[in-house]
Amino acid sequence: MDKITLAPHISGDTWRGLWVTVAVNGTPMNLTGATIVMRMGTYVWTTADSTLVITDAAGGKFTANARIVSGDRDLSFDIKVTSAAGEVTTVAVGILPMVRS
Repeated sequence: MDKITLAPHISGDTWRGLWVTVAVNGTPMNLTGATIVMRMGTYVWTTADSTLVITDAAGGKFTANARIVSGDRDLSFDIKVTSAAGEVTTVAVGILPMVRS
């Protein structure tokens, strides 16, 4: 899996979130009944609290809601999907470069 580098973010501003399509070998992952967790530094988004929202389960699509993100260094992130059957798959890892204002 390649590491993703997101667009630079100014510390203390509202990070606009993500719009994600998860695919395995080009086929969308079915997210019906799945739980998704994204960790970025000390920040956590999850379908359990609706900070991540599955928008098209059959099409493998979800969004991470906007929120204020601050930091004095670049933030590592990962996104893990737990299927309805309990299988855990890391679907993305990467970096959010932080710009200090």
